[in-house]
Amino acid sequence: QTIESSTSSSDTKSRPRNLSSVLNGTFHLHIPDGLPPSLSNNRTPSVVYTLELSLSSNRRRYQIPITLSSRGSMSHPMAD
Repeated sequence: QTIESSTSSSDTKSRPRNLSSVLNGTFHLHIPDGLPPSLSNNRTPSVVYTLELSLSSNRRRYQIPITLSSRGSMSHPMAD
């Protein structure tokens, strides 16, 4: 599944004027086969996806973990 996303910000006071306030990108989300853990164990069933962001300006890749569970999404700390 591929999700294309474009975001913009009207808060340009904190940004240098030579930078664009629009970020365009294509996000690829790999959805693995299989089901989340069984309800019979003591953990909430969940599936973990990894959103990978590649920036062509500095050739770095960032991985953002996304956990989906029956109670909604859970945030994770960001890591390089």
